[in-house]
Amino acid sequence: MPVPPFSHSRPRPRHTTALRRRLLALSAYLLWHPFWSTPPGTPAARVELCRLADRQEQRGTRAA
Repeated sequence: MPVPPFSHSRPRPRHTTALRRRLLALSAYLLWHPFWSTPPGTPAARVELCRLADRQEQRGTRAA
């Protein structure tokens, strides 16, 4: 029986349930972020995203 390609190239992640829950939480956060709930072309939402990214970068955390 042939081995599927790339099946052994990466280790399997641990705690997949926790990772899945984190992904769902981040998805909900992005969905309800002001950037997506304002009309297109609203600069305030883009500024808020930049500020949030800067704060996370200063704390040493990343969204992804």
